[in-house]
Amino acid sequence: MKNSKRQQIAMTQLNYPPGTRIVLNHMEDPYAPVPPGTRGTVCLVDDDGQIHPKWDNDRTLAVIPGIDSFSKLTAKEFTQEQQAQCNPDCLVVGQNGHPRLFGYSPQCQNELNSVKEVANFIFTEGLKSDVLITTSDGTPFIRTIGFFIDRIASMEYREALLTNT
Repeated sequence: MKNSKRQQIAMTQLNYPPGTRIVLNHMEDPYAPVPPGTRGTVCLVDDDGQIHPKWDNDRTLAVIPGIDSFSKLTAKEFTQEQQAQCNPDCLVVGQNGHPRLFGYSPQCQNELNSVKEVANFIFTEGLKSDVLITTSDGTPFIRTIGFFIDRIASMEYREALLTNT
């Protein structure tokens, strides 16, 4: 029985890697459920197989496969969301003039307050796994494969990242 549970968890981790966008249909939490229709970005799948997203409404409650009802965003929904939200002109800007960012990996979550902190996070966490950097509203800003940048919302920020390392 333990082996099949491990296989289920491994499949969940494979199907919902960090950075995966999901939408909640229904949550079986009588006390403080996340509202249906809320979207979120997967941060990690824990050892019990629970999926821990950062919801777009700033909640962090996990979803439980088989109990809660949720789905991945379709390719069309994801593309529409990126086109609508990955506009660098609309980002919350920190004191340094760059967007306020948050880094996610399976091992940790950090607020990143400078280009140097972003570079260090990508390098240290990227050695262990893929990394997702989001804006303050949960919009994907940088995705990596290991420590290689796969996607970035702002070429201007990319240049700052490359010149400040």
